[in-house]
Amino acid sequence: MIKVIASDLDGTLLNEEHRISERTIKAVKRAQEEGICFIAATGRGYKEAELVLGPAGIRCGKIVTSGSEVRDASDKIIKTIAMEKEAAAKILEISEKAGIAAYIFTDELDGVIGTEKEVEDFLVAQIQTFHLNGTKEEILKTAVFEEYKKSTNVIPDKEKILKSNCSIYKIFLFSTNLEIIENIKKEVERIPDIASAASSLDNVEITSVQAQKGPVLKWYIESMGYRMDEVMVLGDSLNDYSMLSMDFGACVAMENAVESLKDIAPYRAPSNKEDGAAYAIEKVLEGKLEELRADKIV
Repeated sequence: MIKVIASDLDGTLLNEEHRISERTIKAVKRAQEEGICFIAATGRGYKEAELVLGPAGIRCGKIVTSGSEVRDASDKIIKTIAMEKEAAAKILEISEKAGIAAYIFTDELDGVIGTEKEVEDFLVAQIQTFHLNGTKEEILKTAVFEEYKKSTNVIPDKEKILKSNCSIYKIFLFSTNLEIIENIKKEVERIPDIASAASSLDNVEITSVQAQKGPVLKWYIESMGYRMDEVMVLGDSLNDYSMLSMDFGACVAMENAVESLKDIAPYRAPSNKEDGAAYAIEKVLEGKLEELRADKIV
């Protein structure tokens, strides 16, 4: 019996407009009303996650920054996993040589390091991922870009972070040049105790090897007294692999998921464009989970 539902946000719980649809909101709240624990597991930082969960009125546990921070439903921080400063310094050196901005998530502040153009490219990419569809030229003319520009903390010197007492949770790198990203991934793989994942082919999310969605979710649900077989997980991208590859009760890949997730997930849901997460939750509530089995979908 499913007692916990853990869902990725972008590409899973969120639709193509980067919002949670009314159908999905109703499904989540109904599940919570029926005693099911709902958890959002995302690569977003806490504030970015709240930008979509807050307006939807969804209060829940959260695994944010790809597993580096866990908050309960009251938003209290209950677990953090930081990377070593030495490893962070190597990653920032790699991004600097590649000529791309680096976004750093810490316990004190989040900020972006890079040249003016690198920062601009990064902000546009974030808006395209989390808020609006459109070209760079179109995004630059929007009020959303101006708001992002004003609210983003630009860190002029990486040493400000590296020499501080803050804990670095995650470093996020983005480039439309996929060759650059692939080369970065290869270099990062050589850094001890570091894990890399991605929400799409044009980015890389770097954390401590202990800060991955799947193992952190296992710790979280067991700390609340649940078993792995009582959990349904939903995801679509490479940074969800650690969840969907573990032995949870029902591992569900969205129809829009990358092929590597579809290959390992026994269950399948319609795409996020079709409110697939809501559909999967509804099937759980109806006692028809087995209808989601990939081998039963024609």
